[in-house]
Amino acid sequence: MFKKVTVLIGLKVCWEKFARYFEVELKDVKLKDGYYVMDPEKAVELVDENTICVCAILGSTYNGEFEDVKRLNDLLEKKNKETGYLQCYSFNKYFNHYF
Repeated sequence: MFKKVTVLIGLKVCWEKFARYFEVELKDVKLKDGYYVMDPEKAVELVDENTICVCAILGSTYNGEFEDVKRLNDLLEKKNKETGYLQCYSFNKYFNHYF
């Protein structure tokens, strides 16, 4: 049986549209009160053999915070070595809103 590939996201509407049009499963990394960016540890826990991308944001439209891309990269590299996966990450710049 065909299993959809997955993309891990924090809170990004554009990826929801991408998933709908290209039939990709999204895995949301749940945010918590007081911490409104993707937690790298939680994101990497959700990575499996069907994950094709983990998407990080530089400048959230919610509060302007940057997600920890360096930590995410380090954790993904470690997981890739342990599992043999070849996951990548994508980062997007959304820091173009007004304060």
